Amino acid sequence: GLVKGSGVAYRRLDDQAIQSRDSVKAQQITGLQIGTTIDAELITGIISGAPAKVFMLVKRDVVSREMVVIPAGAVLLGTAAADYKAGRIGINVEWLICGNAEIKISGLVYDASGQAGLADRRINAAARKLIPAFFAGVLAEFGRVFSGQQAVIPEVALTKASETNPAMQVLVNGTGGGLDAVARVLAEQAAQEGTVIIVNPGKLIKIILLEKIPFDILVGFFGSRVR
Repeated sequence: GLVKGSGVAYRRLDDQAIQSRDSVKAQQITGLQIGTTIDAELITGIISGAPAKVFMLVKRDVVSREMVVIPAGAVLLGTAAADYKAGRIGINVEWLICGNAEIKISGLVYDASGQAGLADRRINAAARKLIPAFFAGVLAEFGRVFSGQQAVIPEVALTKASETNPAMQVLVNGTGGGLDAVARVLAEQAAQEGTVIIVNPGKLIKIILLEKIPFDILVGFFGSRVR
């Protein structure tokens, strides 16, 4: 009797272990997991200074369980902020936008070599005497690049990015007066920090998810795009 009883008890424990294992498996396949990589392209050029809104374009379908859960061409919106000590600009990815659908997400941008943050040029502000005209020129160039890509960005994303963000308003609207005002702010910031960090648009980047995105949300938004 003892042996039989022990066997039953053991089997019950085993069943629980199986259920627990299956539950973990189910959790693993019900969404895009933390650490998932999204290949993207940076659309917005960045100059260190006040936190700036940044657009990124998904370059490759994100596929899971043989379904396209994030299609190439979807837009990501994030906020860039300079880490002067590291000499790089970090980008927190906050929104995934496709058409009129938007999903709150959390991710970090890495460069092609796998290093967090981005940097193309680091310029000593004192050595270059970085006057507003320098920044106005860089912003104007970024604006020209951005206008060539603007058609791929949904209106809802442009509106969301432009709210209370003068630098993005300049890029979206291309206003000369606004450009000069933003350039002055950037010049003041550069003088204060002693350096300026610039990231050029068009860079291929990787976004690593910091939070899981449930499939029901993804499929609810992008299900019609799954092929």
